[in-house]
Amino acid sequence: LKAFVKEKNIPHMLFAGPAGTGKCVVSSTPILTSTGVKPVKDVNVNDFVVSLLPNGKFGWRRVVGKISRKCETVKIVTKSGNSVTVSLEHPFLVLRKGLPVWKKASNLRCGDFVATPEILESSLNLSMDFSKVEDLWVKLKKCRKVEVYKLFTDSRQKVLKALWNHKLSIKEISELTDLKYQTVQYALSRLVSSGFVRRDGGVYTIIKKFVITTILPYESSISMEEIDKISTKQNGSFSSWIKPFGNSEEFYEWLGYLLSEGRVEEGRITFFNMDQKLLGRFAKLTRTVFGLNPLILKDRVLIRKSGTIKNILEELFNVYTGKRKSYHIKVPSILFIEKKRKIASFIRAYFDGDGHFSPRKNEIEICSNSREVLIGIKNLLLRFGIRSFIYKKKNSYKLLITGVRNIRKFAREIGSLKVDFKIQDVKENSNLSIPFASDAVKYIMKRLSIKYADLFDNEKKLEYLFERNRGSPRKVKEVYRRLVKLSRKRILLLLELLGELEDILSIDAEKL
Repeated sequence: LKAFVKEKNIPHMLFAGPAGTGKCVVSSTPILTSTGVKPVKDVNVNDFVVSLLPNGKFGWRRVVGKISRKCETVKIVTKSGNSVTVSLEHPFLVLRKGLPVWKKASNLRCGDFVATPEILESSLNLSMDFSKVEDLWVKLKKCRKVEVYKLFTDSRQKVLKALWNHKLSIKEISELTDLKYQTVQYALSRLVSSGFVRRDGGVYTIIKKFVITTILPYESSISMEEIDKISTKQNGSFSSWIKPFGNSEEFYEWLGYLLSEGRVEEGRITFFNMDQKLLGRFAKLTRTVFGLNPLILKDRVLIRKSGTIKNILEELFNVYTGKRKSYHIKVPSILFIEKKRKIASFIRAYFDGDGHFSPRKNEIEICSNSREVLIGIKNLLLRFGIRSFIYKKKNSYKLLITGVRNIRKFAREIGSLKVDFKIQDVKENSNLSIPFASDAVKYIMKRLSIKYADLFDNEKKLEYLFERNRGSPRKVKEVYRRLVKLSRKRILLLLELLGELEDILSIDAEKL
């Protein structure tokens, strides 16, 4: 990648590939934006997306253009479970004889190594946007004097605004508000019975313009510090009143438990588990986050009158609440741009609900009927530099984390409430091989006059590396380490000689 940076050939657009090349993907391809993950068809100009920066790292770049066209496509699937459908000319960064090169999608073959992020940093400072929740109401800590029309969100609000400084008939109100005659008539009858409007013959007038209240429809001008409780209306009546909550670590932990072993139904939320420690934790989080006291049973925690929570989960986090939940769940898109500690809380809870650790195999396994949720967790794990892969087993999917380094990262940075990670130290697999950049190594050796014996004690084994262009991680790393060390010495020596030569050439001819 350093070579690409030096040549200023690092991709700076939405997808990997040198500037000016075609980079088309199918419309449903998920893209990480500053507002979460969304299909590429929904990404607009001036949106910010994660992209490869000129320094070789990932960061946010503004979208300056978008093109839609029809073309032939090819689906690329990796062994780790990733897949993407792209145009034939879409370039991928692949390894060729150990060196990174660009290769068109149409030229990729089974066995090629495709570059993927080792670690992905993409967090932003976010706050909960309750304005997106339909018909959300707040209960203020202190009374407030407000215009009477602010008490309503339906047709009554339009009727009251039309009558604010006027005496009007039903027909006149209907014409001013573009509401149907019957709608205006029904709204006025309710306002009259509530004591806000008076009827004088065939016209209506407001008799109460201001009220003092603590309950109002939510609006962005109301700060979270002023709010005591929030609720949504269903069929004209309030659901349960809950604490106003933010996108905290506790909330994401609660959400992780819910998506792994929970069920959202009309009027109640249930978390199922036989582990009393997890049941107690979920109940405690429910009290902390929402201010509700759930019912703890032998194998479940029950949250009654949960309509407000259900509405917020659906509208802010796109949580699936229908039947066969386990087949349709996915990681909320906003989580991909949250801080690492919040992501860790979510993954830890989901793992405790649907995960397993095998000390004998040194493997972490997370199961789900939804491949999409595991792909989301797989990408979230990249924030910690943890590699994983997904495979299908019968009718479900499994995400597998292997390797001592990955397991230790998971245990240290994510952890678990129910699992004690006793990791077995294992020796490196001598049968495992990785690519070896033989051509590049030969070129450096030739230019700097480095011999085989300088790089490796056993020349035959080194020659074997050059022949196969592959070798064990230990051998390949050792050769690279020695090559860098020797190259540095030779280059420093050459620089020293060059300095002496310049000194000689600078001596005055008379002094010679």
